[in-house]
Amino acid sequence: MPGTHPYISGAGNIAQMVLQLRKAFPPAISSETVKKLGLAPNNESYVINTLHFIGVIDAEGKKTEEAGKVFSKHRDDEFAESFSQLIKSAYSSVSEKDEQEGYKFIFSGSMMAIRNPRGHEINLKDSPTDCLDHLSLASMLARRLEKRISS
Repeated sequence: MPGTHPYISGAGNIAQMVLQLRKAFPPAISSETVKKLGLAPNNESYVINTLHFIGVIDAEGKKTEEAGKVFSKHRDDEFAESFSQLIKSAYSSVSEKDEQEGYKFIFSGSMMAIRNPRGHEINLKDSPTDCLDHLSLASMLARRLEKRISS
């Protein structure tokens, strides 16, 4: 599952599970745990995969250290802030990978679409507007690359 977010049919089962975990966090969460709570009938694996993805439980179903900090918050506003950071953290790595993959295709596609025809077709003429568009694209890609290298 690394690199992708889990599928869920709706947030209701996860929300109910989180509310239950705030009341009492079992030593380990398994399909049986979810069944005993009466949540997500026949969809227990979706709940478990989501809890694992957002960092609430580890691969063995045990509470992570970060989740321990989050679920120890008793005030609703503190819990909400901490829990939202846990979720943002899980999705940020997916977003970064998606963005990196997208730029990889933009760079590759730009070379194929703009440079290759000009390298193989002697009489290819571009309008001034097309030339400016190509320069704008090249400039944007160069800035993006420099930003990535410097970070």
